[in-house]
Amino acid sequence: MDDKDFEIAKSMNEKLVETSNGLLKSMLLVHCGALVVMIGFISSIITSGQLELSGALESLTHPLIWFCMGILVTLGSMGLAYLTNFALVGDLFSRGAGLDKHSGRWHTMYLVMYISALIGSCASLGIFLGGVLDVRSSILALAAFQHSAP
Repeated sequence: MDDKDFEIAKSMNEKLVETSNGLLKSMLLVHCGALVVMIGFISSIITSGQLELSGALESLTHPLIWFCMGILVTLGSMGLAYLTNFALVGDLFSRGAGLDKHSGRWHTMYLVMYISALIGSCASLGIFLGGVLDVRSSILALAAFQHSAP
């Protein structure tokens, strides 16, 4: 690989890192925003006095768990993304120093971290979807509870 190709690869890697970090920050913001909105919704129901504290309120707290799990998975994916880049740099330096034995280890670590970060990012999106569906079912349960209350 000549210097021109190396600079192109380096530039592409920097853009990929920026893009993946932006995506993970956006996912973190979405989960945190959903969590804050749910807490506000629950507190407005409690303070309005329209609902007695019962099983209907318990169903409204389930989505909070989904969004908290989404935050944790996204933070884990951010850590894995950092380790992916760390392993990639280790691989490149090992190859440049002629340490082919160590380069294989770094490359394996890079692949494991890369795939783990990708799975974590997809899982975070799935968890968000699960939280949204749980919000829907909780609101339907709340509506059914209010119609059945005397």
